[in-house]
Amino acid sequence: MTGNGDGRRSWRLLGPVSLVSDRGDEIDAGPGKQRCVLAALLLAPGETVPVGTIVDRVWGERPPRSPNAIAPYVTRLRRLIGHVAPDGSLGTLRFVAGGYRLECDPDLVDLHRARALVRASAGVDGAAARLLSRALHGWPAVALAGVPGGWAAQVREALAHERLDLIGRLAETDVRLGRHASVIDRLRPVAVEHPTVESVVVPLIAALALRGGPGRRTSRAAGKALGRSTCGRWWWRRPGTHRAGSSRSARRCPSTGVAPRPTSHPSSETPSRRPPAHHRVRPTGR
Repeated sequence: MTGNGDGRRSWRLLGPVSLVSDRGDEIDAGPGKQRCVLAALLLAPGETVPVGTIVDRVWGERPPRSPNAIAPYVTRLRRLIGHVAPDGSLGTLRFVAGGYRLECDPDLVDLHRARALVRASAGVDGAAARLLSRALHGWPAVALAGVPGGWAAQVREALAHERLDLIGRLAETDVRLGRHASVIDRLRPVAVEHPTVESVVVPLIAALALRGGPGRRTSRAAGKALGRSTCGRWWWRRPGTHRAGSSRSARRCPSTGVAPRPTSHPSSETPSRRPPAHHRVRPTGR
C-alpha cells in the first residue's frame, strides 16, 4: 500500500518501512535499526512501548552498552516526522513513563488499515470480496523490508502467513460467487510456491472442481490434483482421516461443501482367514 487513497500522509509497514507523502511518494525512514524502532512503534500506534522492549527488538541478544542507545534514533525520527508533516498529521512521537509512544490514527498505518478492512468484510459476499481485495491491494509478500534482526524476521514471517490466509479468504468468497476461473488463475502460482498452505490449496481445488459446472467430471481431476499435492498427502494422512465411520462432511471445503475424494487403499480390516503356510499345522501320520 503506497497510500491510503485519499491523499493523506501515511505510514508503511507492508514492504519497506517508510513514510508516504500526500503525493504518494515513499520517503526513506533511515537506516535499519532506526526502521526497527519505527516498526516497533507502528505495530502498536497510540500505545506505550517500553524502552527495554524496543532494545530487545532492535539488538536482540546483543544489547548496547549505552542506556540511551535508542535516543539518537528517536531524535532523527522526530526530525523526519516534523519535516514531512509539520502540521502533525503523521502523529507525535513522545516519551511516556519509561517508554515511547507514537500517537497517530491507526488508519494511517497500512497494516492496521488492511486489518480494519478484513474485519469489515464479514457480511454479504459481494461487499466482502471488494473489501478483501482492497485489503490485499499493495500488500507485498515481504513486510518490514529493510529491517534487520530476529524480531523483525519473526514479524515478517507472521505477516506473510496472515497475507496467505487473506488470499485464501478472498478466494473462498470468490468461489461462493462463482468466480472459479479467476480463483484458479490467481491461486495457481501461489499454490506452487506454498503447496502445504491449506487456506490456499483448498479453495483452488474447490474452484477446479466447480469450474465446469454440474455434470462435468472436473471433481475427479481436482481430486487427483489434490492427491498429487503435498497438502493433499498431508490431508489424507492426518490421524482419523480413514477411521471407520468418520464423516466426510467434516472435511468438506467450508466455502463450497466439496469434499476431496480419498485415495483407494487396500482394506486392512478384513485379513485373510487362511493362515500363512509357515503357520499351518501339518497332519502327523499314525
